[in-house]
Amino acid sequence: MKKLLYIFLLTAISLSLSAQEEVRLDYLHLHGGSFLKGHIQDTLDGAILQFRLADNSIMMVPIALVKKRRKADEKQWLYQDGRTAISDGVYSRMSFQFLTGSGGSPSFYGYGGGDYRVEPSFSFSMGMYVKKWLAVGAGTGLDFYLDRRMIPVFLESRIHLGKRSNSPFFGAELGYSFLMDKREFADDFAGTVVERAGFFAYPSVGMRFAGKGDIDFMVDVGYKFQPYRFHVQYPEDWWTLEERITSSYNSLVLRFAWVF
Repeated sequence: MKKLLYIFLLTAISLSLSAQEEVRLDYLHLHGGSFLKGHIQDTLDGAILQFRLADNSIMMVPIALVKKRRKADEKQWLYQDGRTAISDGVYSRMSFQFLTGSGGSPSFYGYGGGDYRVEPSFSFSMGMYVKKWLAVGAGTGLDFYLDRRMIPVFLESRIHLGKRSNSPFFGAELGYSFLMDKREFADDFAGTVVERAGFFAYPSVGMRFAGKGDIDFMVDVGYKFQPYRFHVQYPEDWWTLEERITSSYNSLVLRFAWVF
């Protein structure tokens, strides 16, 4: 499984190496209050602008309709078919991922530590690009495991390598997971129970792909370190006084994300 994930990521990186040009996007403010965003291809007869929109369609804009013309502050890598990637301002990211790894603790609910699992996970985050190459944000989600559901709350960051829209990146998430499912005891149980998931870390490496309509895509592969702890103090008349479990749900992760 690990080899397949790495092959997938390397293939994605190689497919991303398609032609781009670095341009300053043009903004045309028209009489009447509307505006167009794209790239001026040519000026025809001094009166018509040949304007390429973000969806790669070409529009002929009479100069007489243009109230104001300006260019973006910074250059941006733009594909020949009009695709580009978000690299400034605020972003939102929706993710779907696969968590793969071994099962729960051998002494907990009868699951063996070697049981293999492939479980889904979902997350949503919001943040901003501090620099074109640096994004920071925060988010939450829902992780499924063999015998547990957890709600992670995290801070995230990404460092993009290079200025191109299609660019590799290093990512990291740090946060805390809350258990949705806990071991059940009778209402009259007189002992004390402490059960928690705790802090987690998720370093990753991935690739950003340019999209159309202010939406781009990301794929990454990483490893999630997720500890789990269970401690119960039984009443003195039970067959044992104490039970402790220190386990983990560490997972190799393949994630797909939509950024808008």
